[in-house]
Amino acid sequence: MAGVRRGGFVQHQLNGTGSVKSSVKSSVKSSVKSSVKSSVKSSVKNRLSSSSRVSQRNTAVKINGAKLKARANKAVVSVETLAQAVERTGLSGDHAVSAVKNWMRGNDHPRCKREDVQAMTQALQCQIGDIARFTAIHKYHRGSPRKAKLLVDLIRGKRVDVAENLLTFTTKRAALDVKKALKAAIADAEQADADLTTLFVAESTCSGGPHMKRFQPKDRGRAHPILKRMAHITIGLEERN
Repeated sequence: MAGVRRGGFVQHQLNGTGSVKSSVKSSVKSSVKSSVKSSVKSSVKNRLSSSSRVSQRNTAVKINGAKLKARANKAVVSVETLAQAVERTGLSGDHAVSAVKNWMRGNDHPRCKREDVQAMTQALQCQIGDIARFTAIHKYHRGSPRKAKLLVDLIRGKRVDVAENLLTFTTKRAALDVKKALKAAIADAEQADADLTTLFVAESTCSGGPHMKRFQPKDRGRAHPILKRMAHITIGLEERN
């Protein structure tokens, strides 16, 4: 009987250690899953926010071809003079001349950088706002382009103070990101010493971005697709003459 009891006691101990091992394994698995999910979510948020910030900085100033041509004719400055002013690494000689001609035609190829705009303003003896447009882009807006387009159409052509008031008191969710892009463009104009009282929304567009695919399970083994759409919002400001 003692041997049986001893064996039963040993068996009970073995069963107890097995349950402890299974509970430890389940707790480790759950903690690993939660940590992986949190890290993935944080990385996605950082990527989206960083891409939005980078896009706003890279396209802060965009050349306006019609204004550049009119200012050059008024100041009697030739294309060759402007080409000499914008010469830099990778843009010299005939390439600089063709680049200035493209910018005057409204073709932003090669990309007109901020230092190129500043060099042309010095040659023309004018301000950046006289030949350029202050542009900000908010990328990966979590909403459909069709809904955001209602707001970009609403503020197009309005003064910056009127546009900001319209976006503040509207009830649409996309107004938050449109207002962010508008404020970023206003900040760029302030850095360039532009006249804020004459600024108006010259460009406001909304283009389609990537979309996430999800599905809703239905009866009889079916699945209805769900598309979580994104949009890219572009706001450009100019001084009204």
